[in-house]
Amino acid sequence: MSNIWSENQYVNAIINILLFAMGINVFHYGQLILPVICFILFLDRKLKFYVNDAKVFVILCLFAVSFYAFSNKDFYSVMGFCLPMAYYIGSNMNNHDAESVKKVIYLLALSMACHVCLNFWYEYHMPYKDTIRGFSRISQSSSHYDFWTKGSVSSTATAINMNLMIGCLYYLFRHEKKKIVTAVMFFVLFTGMAYCVMMGRRTPVLMIGAVIVLSFLFECFIVRNMTEKARKVFFFLAGSGLILLIIVLILSYFDVMGIGSFLGNTYIVAKLKMGLVDRNRFDLFLAALKLLPKYPWGGQKISAEIGLWIHEFWLDIYDYAGIVSYLLILSYSVIYLLKMIKALGNRNCDGGIRTLLLCVFFCIAAELFIEPVMTGESLFAIVAVIFGAVCEGMLIHEKQ
Repeated sequence: MSNIWSENQYVNAIINILLFAMGINVFHYGQLILPVICFILFLDRKLKFYVNDAKVFVILCLFAVSFYAFSNKDFYSVMGFCLPMAYYIGSNMNNHDAESVKKVIYLLALSMACHVCLNFWYEYHMPYKDTIRGFSRISQSSSHYDFWTKGSVSSTATAINMNLMIGCLYYLFRHEKKKIVTAVMFFVLFTGMAYCVMMGRRTPVLMIGAVIVLSFLFECFIVRNMTEKARKVFFFLAGSGLILLIIVLILSYFDVMGIGSFLGNTYIVAKLKMGLVDRNRFDLFLAALKLLPKYPWGGQKISAEIGLWIHEFWLDIYDYAGIVSYLLILSYSVIYLLKMIKALGNRNCDGGIRTLLLCVFFCIAAELFIEPVMTGESLFAIVAVIFGAVCEGMLIHEKQ
């Protein structure tokens, strides 16, 4: 990698290694690496403090304080303090050009997906237990195992780490010129997605389809850099995929060569038969909305009354730390959304990079709307804020 963070190549290498360790959640305490990176950057900048947008940094600092003050003071209560640190790191890139932003996204996507692969390797090589059955040796339930803690972890918390990599999929296929980078990323993506399928995770599979369609439409009608040849290739691949799916469905329906029996015994098919949308999630959301005025100061009273987490990031924060923290993170989210829209419309930025930003942003936002991040991988929110910070930097410095 080129010097993304510092003119000093050794400092730059150290920060890249630390960011990778944070993304892979080394020893299950990856977020504790953030203050170390901040300290190194502060020293490298000769004790000068800089952030892209002071009001955003202040909002995140206030959120961190309120999140801790109104919470139950458990493990998750310190998560808020990671957000301003992550924003500081993104603001202090040595070079804010599109290429550097792409490399940071690659680094985080690869590290988080590697965490999924490590979990896959660990669970696959565990001795058989009553909860493990079938050809895959993978637990046919929502409980799985973490490489670092050796303990149980939800399939949601594991699969969330694939989102950044899924967001890179289209860019890697269409725009990445370095074959070795594409090969490594696709290998990790395939391995991680294989584990997600064995775990029965529907969301990552649907996300891949959504990213491909969204990218194609964005490049055709917004960026307008899709050549006629590229359109034909896309439609050929899409048509081939659809025909292949129809063939598989027919073979499965008539159980040709036992394909139907084989697929019917897989966990992912059993989950898909339950439907693509979980109606209970929507009911939980409505029930939580009705309880917002009753419990404005957090303390997890809403989730205690309805019996489950709300499965929506912002309302989970309201439930966890009250209305003050909710309004602060909502303010940041609105600012982030507006800046992202501005970045996506910035014609001074390369069209391919804008497509990459759109896909990663979509994957992050979609996951936040459907999964209880507070009970899953807190590092996911940290990476999302770092991504927002580097995008703001790119927007500021790419203008001409």
